[in-house]
Amino acid sequence: MDILSKRLRDLREDRDMLQGALAQALDLSQSAVSNYECGREPPLDVIFKYANYFGVSVQYLLGLTNEPRVISPSEEKDFDRMQREAADHGDSAFSRADIARLAAAFASYYRAGAPAGSAPMDCVKAFLAAAPRMLDAAAQGDAAALLNACNDLARAGLDTTNVLAAVLGIKDK
Repeated sequence: MDILSKRLRDLREDRDMLQGALAQALDLSQSAVSNYECGREPPLDVIFKYANYFGVSVQYLLGLTNEPRVISPSEEKDFDRMQREAADHGDSAFSRADIARLAAAFASYYRAGAPAGSAPMDCVKAFLAAAPRMLDAAAQGDAAALLNACNDLARAGLDTTNVLAAVLGIKDK
């Protein structure tokens, strides 16, 4: 059973709910709930229904984090502020749909058996760790910190070759 199916079932069972009761609460059929708990991939809007109903994040449902918390209102405001400020500067910031696509892609990857192991997640985590440092350094005009952060971002990009190597079965020498 993949992580999404397991978490959907666990959340329902933790509330001592029958599939029929959950189906009614989510405006789904009982057979759909059963199918999702047995491995059928639910559409994104259904994943959002589950997340909202159980008060967990989509990232948690998809296995991208073990922290079930929902984004706080202040984090939501930060996201909205980023969108506004990027638009004010003629830039397009990433959207919730971009994040949802990334989460769905990781879920699909893990359902496929994670053929490259942890390498893809390691690359994305390294990039996400360096990106805020790059932005902070650029905002402060700190050239040394900016250079270090840019180097870390480049290293994360280069580490994508680990994904290819893992899929092709190439071992480090």
